[in-house]
Amino acid sequence: MNALALARSPFSLFLNECLPDVTAAKPVPSLQVYALTACPTLPYGTRYKLVHVVGDARKTAGIGRATSRYASLNLANVRRRGARLGVQEVHLIA
Repeated sequence: MNALALARSPFSLFLNECLPDVTAAKPVPSLQVYALTACPTLPYGTRYKLVHVVGDARKTAGIGRATSRYASLNLANVRRRGARLGVQEVHLIA
């Protein structure tokens, strides 16, 4: 069986329909970076990453999600947690 016949076989058509397209580009979540003291208020459900910066190196110190319906309370929780962990940056993930 040659390659053209194999490409048109019922089995290959079945595989093409059932398997996900691995070549399709996956969307990259947008990322906003703020200093811990300059971070804006966070609405409910906002995901964030707390990052410790040493020179050019960055290390994730914690991750979380804003759980309060009050944006200013979410900001206070992020700043408190960030201060306890000694981080310099907050990365907001949309």
